[in-house]
Amino acid sequence: MMARAKERAAIENDRGWGGQRAAKKSLNFFKHVWLERSRRLGGNRSEDDLATAEILGYS
Repeated sequence: MMARAKERAAIENDRGWGGQRAAKKSLNFFKHVWLERSRRLGGNRSEDDLATAEILGYS
């Protein structure tokens, strides 16, 4: 999955979005994936998951 996101960021950079915007879009994509994964696991989040949510800004 990481390679796919890097490839997508490189394509967006080639389109003229600029490296920072592509990197931010990739980070937002990973945040989305993490949030969906935690929801699918049933919502019983451990302390580690809560700490990760806080770091990512989802707390």
